[in-house]
Amino acid sequence: MKKSGLVLLFILLCSVMYAQQIRVLSFKTLISDHAQLDPYLCPKDCNGALIIIPIKGGDPNNYTFEVSTKIIQLRIVESTVFLVIPNKTKTITIKHRNYGVIKKYKFTEKIKERHVYQLELETAKEFTDEKDVAVFRCDVEPKFENYDNGRISYIAFHHWVRKRTISPMITAGTSIGGDVHIQFIIGKDGYIRDCKVLSSPHWQLSNEVERVLLSSPRWRPGLIDGKPINMYSRIKVNIFH
Repeated sequence: MKKSGLVLLFILLCSVMYAQQIRVLSFKTLISDHAQLDPYLCPKDCNGALIIIPIKGGDPNNYTFEVSTKIIQLRIVESTVFLVIPNKTKTITIKHRNYGVIKKYKFTEKIKERHVYQLELETAKEFTDEKDVAVFRCDVEPKFENYDNGRISYIAFHHWVRKRTISPMITAGTSIGGDVHIQFIIGKDGYIRDCKVLSSPHWQLSNEVERVLLSSPRWRPGLIDGKPINMYSRIKVNIFH
């Protein structure tokens, strides 16, 4: 009994300490109609408000967001979360998967139908071992092979992966296909590691894309202040039947 009480106390203390290390950088209205955005981010027939939440310094997959005890996470793109919430919502609860509730934020503007808002958060580092720290943004993007432009480099890498993925056979004469979305780290040594499946129609597809990713040639790592860093990246690969 005493042991379980100490465990609960430790979790509570960790939650309080973490809450003190997350802060709201800004909250503002962006546009008055989310129909102007890509339907992937918010369906055009949705009447709620869209909240765009860039998270600086942490993995967005570690967080969930609630209003009136209802989880409302919608989309994650890179280091940004996209949520649709009901009109007139006054507060939002931010939870960390390890520490539970870490912040309750009261909106400083009235949430209106179909409006788009931005709530920018900054969190503490989520790793204590410096060699394991990975970031979502850097001064100089990682580059694949001999491409100097970061965006063209990623397009070239996507093409490289797509050419090498093979639709696995689940039974004789029957293949499977679909979109596989994976997050990975481009290490400061230039090699890909720590693949994490975000979505996939079948585990065999996930394994196939991960196999190809881990066989990637060495990258030129991303840089911050001229020093190589570990950089998060994501890829979506469509494997055809």
